[in-house]
Formats: sequence, C-alpha cells, structure tokens
Amino acid sequence: MPGVILVVLPLVAAAPWLQDLPPGAQAIVLLAGVLILGVPHGALDHLVARSLLATRIGRWWPLYFGLAYLMLAGAVLWGWRIAAPFTLAGFLALSILHFGSDRRAGACGRWLKVAAHGGAPVVLPCFFYPEPTAIIFRLLAPTAQLDATAVLAIARPAAFLWSFAALYVIVRSLVEPSPSGARSTAVWHAIELPALAWLFAFLPPLLGFGAYFCLIHSVQHLTEIGRHLGPAQSLNRLRWLVRQALPLTATTIVLGLLVAPWAAPSLTLDETFLRLTFWGLAALTVPHMLLLFFWNRYRIRNIEEPQQHHGDGAHENPGHRNRFDRRTRADRRQHRLRVGL
Repeated sequence: MPGVILVVLPLVAAAPWLQDLPPGAQAIVLLAGVLILGVPHGALDHLVARSLLATRIGRWWPLYFGLAYLMLAGAVLWGWRIAAPFTLAGFLALSILHFGSDRRAGACGRWLKVAAHGGAPVVLPCFFYPEPTAIIFRLLAPTAQLDATAVLAIARPAAFLWSFAALYVIVRSLVEPSPSGARSTAVWHAIELPALAWLFAFLPPLLGFGAYFCLIHSVQHLTEIGRHLGPAQSLNRLRWLVRQALPLTATTIVLGLLVAPWAAPSLTLDETFLRLTFWGLAALTVPHMLLLFFWNRYRIRNIEEPQQHHGDGAHENPGHRNRFDRRTRADRRQHRLRVGL
C-alpha cells in the first residue's frame, strides 16, 4: 500500500543516523512506539469481543472475555520462565502468521502470501543482522544460548524460502488478471515486499521491527477497526479510537510495571525494557490472534457472504433459501480465498 512506502522511504533515508543510535536509545524508541501505537492496537480487542460475544453470552461477556484473555496471556508469560527457547520459537512462528494475515490472499495463494509478508519482519532482521538479533534472542531466552553463527545458520535457508515466496507473490500480483481497482492494489502489494526488504536491510533489528510493528501493522489494524466498528466521519473516528483504547492501554502499562520485577529481576534498565516489550507482545499476541481469527470468520459468515449473495438477488424470493444455503456452503472456501481470511 502507498502508506508502507511513505513509512519506508524516510526511515531508509535516515538510516545512517539511526544506525548510530546506541542499543539503549533504540530500546527506548521501540518501547515508546509500542506504548503509543502497538499496545493501543491490541487495547481495542474488547470492541471485537463485544461484536462477537454480546449477543451470544449477554451482559456477562466482559467477564468471560477478560478471564480467557488473561489466562492465555499469563500462560505465555509463564512459558517464558519455564521453557523460554520453545516460547521464543512459538512467538516467532505466531508472529509470521499474524503479520502475514494482514494481507488478503487474492489469486496469489494464501500461504505463500502469509510467508512473504509475515516472514519479512521475522526472517530478514535475522539474516541482515545476525549478531544484534542473537543478543536480543539471548536476552529473551537465556537458556537458548544462541549466537550469531546459530542465528545465521537458521536465517540463511529461511531467507531463501522467503525470497522464493516473495518473488512468487510479486510475479503473480503483476501478471494475474484482475479488475482495475484490484489491479492497483496488487501492484502496491508487489512493491511493498521489496520496500520491506529495504527497510530491514538498512535499519537495525530493534528499529526495523519497531517501525514495521508500530507504523505499519498497528496503524493498519487501527484503521480497520475504526472502519468496521467506529463512526463514519474520520475525525470522529480518530477521537473514538483514542477514547476506546485509552483504558486498556493504561491497564496494560500498569500490569507491565507490576510484572517487571518478576520478569527481569537482575537486568539493566534498557534490557528490562526490551524483555518486557517482547515478553508482553508475545503474551498479548496469542489471545489477540485467536480473537481476530474468530472475528474474521464471523464477518465472512454473517456479513460479507450474505451481502454478496443479496446483491445477486438470492434473497429476494424465499423459495430460493435452500439454493442460497447450498451455494453459501459450496462457495465459502473460494470466498475466503478471495478476501484472504
């Protein structure tokens, strides 16, 4: 999308100065971006949950949602303490799936597009900056004992597979026949992958990941939530997003401060910032991903498919109800592939 290019170009232009920032300053920049945009994008999960649960559970839906969310997040945090290497591997794999789900599949193939777009922020920093990435991994999972050689040994084949997926998606996006509106979107998606590679090649891992997570991923999610669940006018929508995200954002910050002595008992201040940031992101990613998965399925089944078939006239005659039901079941998988869910 054009927004991705607008994020990447100025950051790459400023890369010579950004690369000179000490690790402590990079950690502070990352933490600031996560608190301003990253945490708020997940702090809107209660809106998604309400759209899913309020009509099914009734007025007690916040209790069920809150308990399930906290239990999943707590389980991930406990995993960092008792099995950090496995939790790190799971966090990286889930990050690829989560970031890759931002992009609609279209005709290019769902899983190749997930690998290309989701793999960029995970695989490329390991490939271009194995030593700084190994330092971050050792901070998150000390028992993993990863060094730059081990990180690069994993990153090289992963980068090769990513290159194959990216090249396939780019070529198919450019040559696949599509309507004019979808054609421009496909071209922007094709340009986006080289732009992301450029971003992660020029920026250190902390700044590259922070730029992607905060300025691209989180902004896109905030925009989608505002468009689907917020008011119609853009200015009112922005105020609404701030008002809705503020309470849970503040709650998350307070919980992070309470967990800090347990999560990082003997680390320096910048190391504490880093561990809390990534441990917290991992803990929140699991319930956040599951919630969005069910929300996307709900939208497909109850909103987008009925609207599409209603436009075809399938609902105009009650006698066509059985035919419409059969058609919905038969076309559901193809419709999911078209919208990338």
